[in-house]
Amino acid sequence: MNVALTLAVQILFMFLFILLGYILFKTGKISQQGSRDMGSILLYVVIPCAIIKSFLVERTVENLSALSQTALISSLAMFIACLISWFIY
Repeated sequence: MNVALTLAVQILFMFLFILLGYILFKTGKISQQGSRDMGSILLYVVIPCAIIKSFLVERTVENLSALSQTALISSLAMFIACLISWFIY
C-alpha cells in the first residue's frame, strides 16, 4: 500500500506540473517552445524517476508475492486482449 501511495503522489505532482504548464501557456507566460520543453522534461526526467522510485522497495516475501500476482494478472489480461483482438480482426 505504501508503494501505491508513493506512486499516486508522484502522479499527482506530475499532473500538477502539467496543469501549471497549461496555465502558463494559456496566460502567455511561456511560449509554445517553452511548453514543449516542459513536456519533454516530464517525459524524459520526471516519469523515469517516478518509475525507478516505485521499484526501490525492500525485498520481502509480501512484495515478491504481490509481484508474482501482478505478473500473473497482467499475463492473463494480455492473453485475453490477444484473444479478443483475434476474434475482432
